[in-house]
Amino acid sequence: MIKAKCSQFGNCPLADGKIHTVESIADHPCELRRDGGQCGLEEVKKTPVAVPGWLRPAAIVGAGLLALGSAGGAAWYFFMRAPTCEVSKVQSLLALAPAVAELESAGLDCLAAAKHTGDIVQMALAAQTLRAADAKGSAKASAALGRLFDPLKRPELEAESKSPQALPATDPRTAVRFYDRAAKLGDADARVAAAALRQKFDLPDTAGVQAGKDGGPLAVPGHPDIFQRVIAKPGAVLASAPGSMQGQALKPFDLFYVFGTRGDWLNVGRRLDRGAEGWIPAEKAQDWNVMLVMRYAPQGQRRPVAFFKDELTIKSLISQPGAADSLDAIIASADSGEPDPRLVAVEDRSVDWQAQPYVMPILQASMAVADDGRNVTLARIGSLAGGAAVAAPTRAPASCAGNPAAAAIHQVVFVIDTTSSMGPYIEGVKRISSAWQREVMARGLSDRFRFGVVGYRNNMQDPAQAGLEYVTRTYLPLSAGANAEAFAAAMRQVAPATVSTHSFDEDAVAGLNEALALDWSGGCGVRLMFLVTDAGALKSDDPKARHQGIGLSTIAARAREASIKPIVVHIGTPEAKAARNLEPAEATYREAFANAAGEGYFNLNNGSAQAFDAYLAGIGPLIGKVADEKAGKLSSRPQTTPGQVPDITTQVLTELFSVQQRFVGAAAGAQAATFTESWTSDRDLADLNREALEVSVFLTRRQLSQLAEQTERLVNTARQAKLESDRFFGMLRVVAAATSQDPARFSGDVARLDAMMPSFLKLLPYRSDVLSLTAEDWRAMGAAKQDAFLRRLSEKLAFYRAIEQDQSKWRALGDSNRDNAVALVPLRQMP
Repeated sequence: MIKAKCSQFGNCPLADGKIHTVESIADHPCELRRDGGQCGLEEVKKTPVAVPGWLRPAAIVGAGLLALGSAGGAAWYFFMRAPTCEVSKVQSLLALAPAVAELESAGLDCLAAAKHTGDIVQMALAAQTLRAADAKGSAKASAALGRLFDPLKRPELEAESKSPQALPATDPRTAVRFYDRAAKLGDADARVAAAALRQKFDLPDTAGVQAGKDGGPLAVPGHPDIFQRVIAKPGAVLASAPGSMQGQALKPFDLFYVFGTRGDWLNVGRRLDRGAEGWIPAEKAQDWNVMLVMRYAPQGQRRPVAFFKDELTIKSLISQPGAADSLDAIIASADSGEPDPRLVAVEDRSVDWQAQPYVMPILQASMAVADDGRNVTLARIGSLAGGAAVAAPTRAPASCAGNPAAAAIHQVVFVIDTTSSMGPYIEGVKRISSAWQREVMARGLSDRFRFGVVGYRNNMQDPAQAGLEYVTRTYLPLSAGANAEAFAAAMRQVAPATVSTHSFDEDAVAGLNEALALDWSGGCGVRLMFLVTDAGALKSDDPKARHQGIGLSTIAARAREASIKPIVVHIGTPEAKAARNLEPAEATYREAFANAAGEGYFNLNNGSAQAFDAYLAGIGPLIGKVADEKAGKLSSRPQTTPGQVPDITTQVLTELFSVQQRFVGAAAGAQAATFTESWTSDRDLADLNREALEVSVFLTRRQLSQLAEQTERLVNTARQAKLESDRFFGMLRVVAAATSQDPARFSGDVARLDAMMPSFLKLLPYRSDVLSLTAEDWRAMGAAKQDAFLRRLSEKLAFYRAIEQDQSKWRALGDSNRDNAVALVPLRQMP
């Protein structure tokens, strides 16, 4: 029996970050090993601590004294004390111009102390200090950093550490770079460690030469259908031959395929059909095989995003109480003239990210655990203004020219369920529209607002529902004349249906889809879309739904792309309660539109008309704030109480505040700042309920088409098999044999759906509903969950097909040819 641990493959049953007792490495029951793959299982060996000869007498004396009791213990600590790392002293050292030996000693001491105590702050300081020593040519620092990132050394390092969570994410390429530096300075052990990593992870030897098959680009190891890609770093030059310093200057983030390597140089080209164009030094290129990116989430109540020099700084922030105060102080330092030395940059809230989209390539990702036990995604990113580098597709209009605060138009659309149970609430919207008309006109704001009204009901195919009149009707489109007076007039035309619909769920998707199709491009102010209903929404696979395959999640994604804020007003009418529709409807609306803080959904459970009127009145303060805006007085950020869902007034005024911050930047001609690499998080570090950055992936036309085709095959096969698990997977084996990259894996009891899905999905850092699903899992779901599973896939399939057909979604990266265009797909939309 031996102690072993696997930290490499998620498909390995022992890849859970723990140490296991197994018979032997060779007998390990991992299918990856049986298929000839490289399993990450390694024996964990504890290395005995060697005591230097000159210390042995002290050790003997210490051992004797220890036996004498507490006095002996004190003497032992005197002779053999634990390593120390005084944070303030090391920080002061870094602020000076220390010698390499000082940096090396301080860094190694902090590393040892951090392992001993599990202190993340000390670990972050150790990494920072060792990097400074590495930059000055310290072989010991380079080797220590290599070991810190080495996945093969991680079991040893975790065994030495009190808290493995304090260790940074492993990265074999980073480890090899540090080892190579140490080897060039004469460290033989580092040379051996680098060679082991190259062999294990199929990394190119800097002294070797690689070339793609038949003149094509190199494939990603283990994924023959994915080509190696890199993006150019600032200062990169495309040279005609390895070693040449002359050539074409490249723009940061130009995208290239790798056709071969020679030493420290990459032979690259922009197009698959034209081959290699020249050479780039490896140090001026960044791997980007999986084109993951981050984009800023809607601002709302979240804090500005902070970008840090290293991963461990973020870990130290989220692992300790009081993160909000610490982050606020760090962000404030950016404006003080003396920025925190851990910072690289802070998001500029005055820049209009719709007009100047930031698309930040993710170069490395890892997970961290906050002090409340929640998982947070950390990412090393490369960043540059979208207009100068990676252009994000967007339909949002450009900022208003000149002085936007003096010309902004704010747009508010009501999407109203006009079925028979909604009469009192339709009257409520009528009353508020008349009140707003009077106030807007009295304040001289008719040119500052545009309103829209869309009514929706349900399917009218059955004769009994013929009297419904419509499925959707636009009572007031967003147009130049859609002012408050037109809003009140339009609402006077709205009336509840006199005929019941075929189900309590109504076709809310049809109404929201019609609202999204309105012309929202007329203004650069807030964009609010209120859904007012007492019912759930027809499911995307309901045969009576107008838009088959389109669900609420698709509507939410489209609204987000267009910078429209949807807010659901869900009313607990007596009819809804009698139909037991409230809870299932709330679950679907929350899942689609509410963030983790609960914003975007309101449940008026008592169903009274007075409560609804009070809710609508809470939107009214927007008019007064827009009057202030016209007078040149912009809003301050509304205050919120942690742990409580902000009321409707706060949510609406927060949207206005975010827009007005961009007014300031547009008036001043603000431009997105440029910076290169940094670490950040997808959550607001001060409030992990709030999303700060959205993770997306660029897919080529070939990849998106392949994804859509295989998803469609999967859904159609399941429908054809009528959800019978054995029949379903039996039919999938046939489909996989004709379409998958590795049909041999789709066999026997270990059959999984990943065998027929595109290979690139396995490289994405997300939890897939599909890839790990087995016949046993499918059988255990039951009919209802199987149906919901396939409905979600169908909605995502419709999303893929819509992107395929929408030419505005496709972009070329850098100077790449448009034939190799890519589209941006949010990670949440992957299967």
